[in-house]
Amino acid sequence: MKLNKFLIFLILLIAVIFAIGCVSQQPQTKAPETPAQNAEKVSSNQPNQQTNAPETQAEKITPEIKQTVRDDFGCWPPSCSYIPDSSGRQNCEDWKAGKPVQWPTDCNYFSGQPPCQKLCEFETSSAPVEQQKQKEVVVQKPCNLGPLQRQFSNTPYYIGTLIDDHFHMPQMRKIPNVPTAPVLDQDISGHDVACLFSNKDRIKSVIAFYGIPFDLKDSSVKTIREIEQQYPGVINHFLELVSFPGYPLDPTQVGKVLDANEGLFKGYGEISLYLDFYRITKPNDPQFRELYKIAEKHHLIVMVHPIEEQMQAIEEVVHDYPNVQFLFHGAETLPSANMFYDTFLGKYANAHYSVDTTLFGESSYGGPLLDAFTNKQDFATKFKENWQDTLNKKVAFWKNKIEKHPDQFLWGTDRGHALWHYDPEVESLLEEYSRAFIGQLDPAVQEKYAYKNAESLLQKR
Repeated sequence: MKLNKFLIFLILLIAVIFAIGCVSQQPQTKAPETPAQNAEKVSSNQPNQQTNAPETQAEKITPEIKQTVRDDFGCWPPSCSYIPDSSGRQNCEDWKAGKPVQWPTDCNYFSGQPPCQKLCEFETSSAPVEQQKQKEVVVQKPCNLGPLQRQFSNTPYYIGTLIDDHFHMPQMRKIPNVPTAPVLDQDISGHDVACLFSNKDRIKSVIAFYGIPFDLKDSSVKTIREIEQQYPGVINHFLELVSFPGYPLDPTQVGKVLDANEGLFKGYGEISLYLDFYRITKPNDPQFRELYKIAEKHHLIVMVHPIEEQMQAIEEVVHDYPNVQFLFHGAETLPSANMFYDTFLGKYANAHYSVDTTLFGESSYGGPLLDAFTNKQDFATKFKENWQDTLNKKVAFWKNKIEKHPDQFLWGTDRGHALWHYDPEVESLLEEYSRAFIGQLDPAVQEKYAYKNAESLLQKR
């Protein structure tokens, strides 16, 4: 009898131990979260409201996410919607989705598009599928730029959307005579630039200029394509391809780049006619006229910084190419500035004007305040010191002009000549001041100048 009780007790004890063991093992059945999953979980649990605490650089830049993608050899545009032909567009969509594509029997069909010919030859070769060329790219999500923290209390104050129509991307390499000019992916990354436009309630997009030396055109265009693929629609890319020495413009090479990258570029420029290598040119030269034809073919906006002695030539080309949209800036310092405001804008619907760098004031030497300092601290101190006085003067100068031609003036900053121009704090100062300036315009004009005219200009392409 005692033995039977002992056996029953032993069986119950084993059952209890087994049950406890099962319970303790249950939490381990869930796989541990990866860093990416943990980041996603934290992000999804955060409220969609920013705090007023300043962000650190680490908070502004999101971690890299590496993934392997198929190499299209530069054949497809960033968005298949850029391809006007329906069958070509379908092939693009199918290829990007990993579906079979019906390639022509002879890849020489793409002889005018070398990247697509190369892709066709690769796709129709007898190489095993597992040997298909792949590459590892870094995919980075733009940082979340918080709401603008105002430092002044100007009223009225514009709170709507902005599009910056004048922004210089970092250089593709060091420039000997301008050693402080930042270099892309060396001094600042494309990711950091895109971060400046990550809050669509502030500056929703930007028109950006790339100065590309002819000998760097292939690698530069590849970099621009990668930026567009990672941050689609954030940057409206403008191409400027220059040759050294001799005549700086080679329309044939420009045409080849555009043909091979259809839809990537929204404009050409900025053509700064005051620069030394443009001094031997005129905007109505045969080479420039060929460029305007190419711009018309590819629906490109042409951005020009004019000089005094070429006003007649500029009016001639604006008149001769009515289907090309011309965007000018920097003429307000010229003796014939009124030609733009009273003549060009009144006579030509394809003429547009950007109010940008001088909007923020001038130095004691007469140059733009943005170009007068070597660091953001000195600039911010002087800018804030003259804030209201500068604002009053600029409203008095520009208000009537903008309201007289409300569909042809655009807002911009003209920054990017120094590394500190890309600093978020500098952007915030320029943005707040600009909103105070726009608030002084007729309410019917404010949105047009702030972003709608830029939007319309980009859509006219």
